[in-house]
Amino acid sequence: MKAKLARNARAKVKRTLTVEDLSALPFRCANCSSVIEVPKTYCEQLCSQEAEWVRYVRRCRLDGRDKRSDVIEAIKIRLAHILAGGYDKLARKLPDSVREAIFKRDQGRCRLCGKPGTEIDHISGSSSDPENLQLLCDSCHNNKTVASFVRLTKDSHPEAWEKAQLLKRRAAARLPLQLCDSEDWGELQKQLLKKRRELMRAKEASVSHETA
Repeated sequence: MKAKLARNARAKVKRTLTVEDLSALPFRCANCSSVIEVPKTYCEQLCSQEAEWVRYVRRCRLDGRDKRSDVIEAIKIRLAHILAGGYDKLARKLPDSVREAIFKRDQGRCRLCGKPGTEIDHISGSSSDPENLQLLCDSCHNNKTVASFVRLTKDSHPEAWEKAQLLKRRAAARLPLQLCDSEDWGELQKQLLKKRRELMRAKEASVSHETA
């Protein structure tokens, strides 16, 4: 994971604004430009989360939400997760039965302040044992998350610091610097995947014909 952070941090931001730019072989990750062997858009989940963060910040800036304190906090928390190696949503997703049991046990109230609970928090680590889960409100959950942050500086964590600067430059750019930074990425991603799959099928057919 550290090697991945270093590679992304050293990568120069390039304007890649057409599907055609990313459709050619060898396929490259839409976020970090690493070569990928299969017709997908990202080399790993972390890259998907980085691009998602950039788009989120750009949307918030365009509609003015980036001035709100809760949005500023959300932006910081999402970036911190990325710099720590990403957030595995699937690994931490709880079955509905467990969620219902925790809500019932904690009587629907935040265990720290008593307000209505909204988030099921892992008290320590990633274990989903009920004893390691607690119901929190949004505010207490965010405060707990922020309190666990380690301050990054250019000297203390040079690779993570440089990655943060790179992502912030992409988010602050007047125009998208990469295709995956575009607001219409959802549709562009579909087009890109379609072209990559078509190209891969054509390549496989060519190889099959040559060996026949």
